[in-house]
Amino acid sequence: MRESRVVWPGVLRATPGLSVWAALACAALASVSAVAAQQPRIGGTAVIAGASDLQNLNSIVNTDAWTREFIDNALFLRLVTLNRDLSYAPQLALSWRMIGDTAVIFRLRRDVRWHDGQRTSAHDVAFTFERVKNEATGSPHVEQLANWTRSQVVDSFTIRFSLKPHVEPIFAWTQLAIMPRHLLDSIPPARLRQAAFNKHPVGNGPFRFVSQRANDRWVFEANRSFPAALGGRPRLDRVIWRVVPDNTAQITEIRTGQVDLIVGPRAENVQTLDADPNMRAIIRPSNRYTMIVWNGKREGLSDARVRRALALALNRQEMLSVLRGGYGTLAASPVPPYHWAFDRSLAPLSYDTIQAKRLLDAAGWTDRNRDGVRENAAGKPLTIELKVTANNQFNRDLGEIVRAQLARVGVRVEVRPTDFAVMIQDITSPARNFDAAYLQMSTDLVLNFHDAFHSSTLNDPFHASSYSNPEVDRILDRAAVTGDRKAATALWRRFQRIMRDDQPMTITWWSPDLIVARDRLQGVQMDVRGALLTLPRWYVTRN
Repeated sequence: MRESRVVWPGVLRATPGLSVWAALACAALASVSAVAAQQPRIGGTAVIAGASDLQNLNSIVNTDAWTREFIDNALFLRLVTLNRDLSYAPQLALSWRMIGDTAVIFRLRRDVRWHDGQRTSAHDVAFTFERVKNEATGSPHVEQLANWTRSQVVDSFTIRFSLKPHVEPIFAWTQLAIMPRHLLDSIPPARLRQAAFNKHPVGNGPFRFVSQRANDRWVFEANRSFPAALGGRPRLDRVIWRVVPDNTAQITEIRTGQVDLIVGPRAENVQTLDADPNMRAIIRPSNRYTMIVWNGKREGLSDARVRRALALALNRQEMLSVLRGGYGTLAASPVPPYHWAFDRSLAPLSYDTIQAKRLLDAAGWTDRNRDGVRENAAGKPLTIELKVTANNQFNRDLGEIVRAQLARVGVRVEVRPTDFAVMIQDITSPARNFDAAYLQMSTDLVLNFHDAFHSSTLNDPFHASSYSNPEVDRILDRAAVTGDRKAATALWRRFQRIMRDDQPMTITWWSPDLIVARDRLQGVQMDVRGALLTLPRWYVTRN
């Protein structure tokens, strides 16, 4: 039986009577059915090809989406996970108990061990919490735990947290895998990103780290001692992540059987590969969006009128059709369509070059010397360098479309392919060494925008846009402490409108994952919770 394919927008329209988030998780589940007479087998290797290397296999400091998939679903455990209906399910935590709305006690499993034999304990949980909260660490999870104020180890398998009231207090622990204190506590927080552990991790999950070669491959093997109550040993003996940056090379590899699954094939290849009787396409709803972030420290880009004009001049629907075969959903703000606070009445900015030109004129940028490029009163041309990740044809193509579209309103764009690590350094450094950058981000059930948009974080790494708005500050401050969903919804809807109008970043679209798998790879289930969600249950057939 072939897989049923579900494209994200259709799911949202088809289930108006359900919670959007729950409906998306349930209805959009891309499940793969094995041949009826075939039983799952134990053994074998599955090879996954991705365009880039995995990064820091350490949840405290990791910022890469595919690395997080391996952290959460292969190597480590979280206190709590999400069921298919997005209710909470225990994982490392055996149970938990809320004490009013200001404290929670977790009781931990006693049968989980780190892969070096040490038992996982409440001390590891406290260590993970404290490292995330330490400002010197620079953890991307710090905002998720902003309302969690204190940890107290009651005993080796019991931990108590104090917290401020919040609309979704437990959710933070579905996003943060627990790290081993005994292997990381000697490393200063400020150096945790450079820890050797990050490339040679010791986990406690269903797979163990075996080896890695930079920009080539990572090898993981089944943890045969993984507790039966958590699923027992995985069906596969090994999983290999292969780094294959070139899209054409990925297609060749899956056609010749060198890899079993490729992530992120170009949209025009998806239907072609799906037509092959040995393969199937998977369109996975995700919580990720792509965007152009504008550096508000740059002249011109500090003006909301200019940023709004740039957004109006981008024909994002055309870009989506050309580059992704229409797979995606245009966005008005970084609040996702599946979220309870999503404002359905707020339309994304439309494509309108006439209005874009008017805004640029009003901001003082006109074509004074008739060369086709706008200048300010001092004669400086409106030129923007757009950084995109190097060695990625999709990003280069997108950059060229942006260049051509903005040229129609008198803005010169210079596309600069840049090594990913260098680009991240340029964006996050205090100097903000960029004009604009094309990036991918993600948003979860708990909306975490303080680090990205609050004025108090202007010099922090994650505030790349250097955007400051007192009203946004007030919204973020109030939303962080309200425990009432109705009140929080009103705040977040105002936030969405400001983001749409001010455009500190221009979101191109919400982006479902495009994935192709060979039919020999079975047991694969993917939904908005993750692409490697059922990795321990994957198996390969004998053919």
